[in-house]
Amino acid sequence: MIRPPRPLTRAQQRAANRARHHEARTAQSTARGPKGVAAAWSEHVRRLARDREQHDDPTVWTHLAQTLEWFCSRHPAAVPDNRRSARQLQHWETRLAGLADADPRTLATAWWDRARAVANDHGEAGWNDLALTLKNMADHYAE
Repeated sequence: MIRPPRPLTRAQQRAANRARHHEARTAQSTARGPKGVAAAWSEHVRRLARDREQHDDPTVWTHLAQTLEWFCSRHPAAVPDNRRSARQLQHWETRLAGLADADPRTLATAWWDRARAVANDHGEAGWNDLALTLKNMADHYAE
């Protein structure tokens, strides 16, 4: 006798909905180019971090902050060639100094802002690398 398949549990349904949403978001983001793909992977990784934090594992936020810091260190900022660039760099240094005692989530958010600025300075190659960096981190936690 063949049993009919059991209905999905709430957790299974949520996981399926998230996977479907991520696929749809990635497809929409591809139309925006590498910047959109990086944004989609960022949303995915932040969702992973929030989920893990709810299950008493806040280390993903720390790992995200470290990953984004590592990305920024691989792509050194260009020498400020105008007043705006110089102000942005000064603002980042001031912001980073103020984050000495910040929680990992706040630190990850700050590094995400910096990573976007760095990727933007490096154009399409920077956005592609940022997207790949975030995808690799998401793959690490999907295992």
